[in-house]
Amino acid sequence: MTGNGYSTVGDIHQTADGKDWSSIWSEFQETLKLLNTQRTAVARLFTAKTANSSDFIEQSIGDNEFEEASEFGVPKSVRLSPSLLELGYPFRWFDSRKGWTWRFLAEVESGQLEAIHAAVLEADNRLVFSRVLRALLTKTPKLQRDVNEYNVPVYPLWDGEDDAKPPSYAGKSFAPGHSHYRTTNGAFEGVDLDYLIRNVTEHGYGSDFGSQIVLLAHPDTANVITTFRAGQVAADGGKAANDFIPAANAPAFLSDKVIIGDRAPGSYEGLKVLGSYGEGFIVTSNWVPVGYVVAVASGGQHAPLAFREHKKANLRGLLLIPGDNNAYPLQNSYYTRSFGVGVRHRGAAAVLQVTAGETYTSPTIA
Repeated sequence: MTGNGYSTVGDIHQTADGKDWSSIWSEFQETLKLLNTQRTAVARLFTAKTANSSDFIEQSIGDNEFEEASEFGVPKSVRLSPSLLELGYPFRWFDSRKGWTWRFLAEVESGQLEAIHAAVLEADNRLVFSRVLRALLTKTPKLQRDVNEYNVPVYPLWDGEDDAKPPSYAGKSFAPGHSHYRTTNGAFEGVDLDYLIRNVTEHGYGSDFGSQIVLLAHPDTANVITTFRAGQVAADGGKAANDFIPAANAPAFLSDKVIIGDRAPGSYEGLKVLGSYGEGFIVTSNWVPVGYVVAVASGGQHAPLAFREHKKANLRGLLLIPGDNNAYPLQNSYYTRSFGVGVRHRGAAAVLQVTAGETYTSPTIA
C-alpha cells in the first residue's frame, strides 16, 4: 500500500534484482543450521562440547584397576582419585550488527546480501578459532587466572605453578614445576619437536587411546619442520628422533631415501595436512602466531579443551536474530553467538615457543 505518494514497507519485499526477502531469510537460516552442525574443524577436533559451567575431570588416563574376584568377596569400590579436578569454563556473548533497513534491502542486489552473510560466517569461524588458540597458548599466572560466573577457576595447561602436580601414568611420576609451556631456548630443532610430542603422550594422551597427535603451526614455522631429519645433532648434543615425511597428497619430489610405513593422509577431519613428524600430523594455519607450535591430542572425550555453549539448545551456535517486523524478519536483524573455551585435560596439549629466551611468553590473540 502507499500513503501520500510514498511507498511503505508493505510494497517493498524484494531486493533490486527481484529476490524475495523471506526466501533470503530462509536460505541464511539453512546455512547457519549447517554451520552449527559441523562447527569448525579445529573446534571439533580440539574440544568436547558441554553446556556445563564446570566439570570434575580426571587428569590422568587408566588409573582405575580391576581386582581378581572371589566367590564370596565384594569388589572394592572405585575411589575418587586425587587427579580429579574441577575446571571452570568461561562464557561470553558476541554479536555483529549489519543494520539491514528496509530501504537498504529494497535497493541492494541479493548477491551483495549473500556476500555480507558469507563474510559473517568467515568472521564467526575466525572468532571460534581464535578462542581455541587463546585457550591453548595463553599461560596465565596463578594469581591472575580468570574465574567463571560461579567463581570456578579457568585453568591453563599444566604450567608448573600449581600446588598439585600431574598424576603419574604408566609408572612415571612427574615432579612439581612440570610445565606444558616451553621454549626452544635457541634455534628450533628436531629435538624440540620430539620433546613437545612426548610432553603429551607421556601422560597417556594420543594414539594409544584412539586419538591423533596434531601439530598446529603457522606455515612459516612449519617450513622449518620440513627440514627435520632423524639423527640431526642439536646444539645441546641431542639427536632428532624422527623425519619429516610429506603427506600423501604432497607435490612430487625427488629423494634418495626410502619411506618406510604409511604417509600421513592429505587431510585429517577437514584439516589439510602438510606431512608428519613422528606421531604427529602437521596442520598449518595463517591464524596461528608465527613462532608457536601446539601439540594436541585430538578428538573424543580426552580432548584438551571444552567448548561451552548455552544450556538452552535454541541459543547455541551462530544465530541470526530477526528484527521487529514479523512479516520481514531480515529487517534490522543481527547475528549473535554465545560460547566459551576452557581447558579440561591439562596434559592433552603442549605448546612450544621458538625463541632464544628461556621464559615462555603468551602471544596476543584478538
